[in-house]
Amino acid sequence: MKFYPHSKIKTDNLPTLLFAARATSALGYIFSLVTILLWISSIFLGQRTMYGDPNSPVLSVSWDGARGLAWLFSAGTVSTALFCFIVGGLCAAVVSFEYKYTKS
Repeated sequence: MKFYPHSKIKTDNLPTLLFAARATSALGYIFSLVTILLWISSIFLGQRTMYGDPNSPVLSVSWDGARGLAWLFSAGTVSTALFCFIVGGLCAAVVSFEYKYTKS
């Protein structure tokens, strides 16, 4: 059993494009994993409250924490993962079409 993307696609003429398809799909898997980790970590990155000196004009400061930053980065990683999957799939489709039409 092979665990790399597009393992059933064969080619004689376009091995570099097949490697690019596999590499971009693997990057898509990595970015998907990072997205899931950011979503899970955003649960624990809640609101923080910092209390000041009672004689100070500012008694407490509320900060959203890193939850907003985690959601912002996860939006970027999920869009990058989708882009990698689309590009990798298109490259694999080109390689598959080429192999099919040169063998027939």
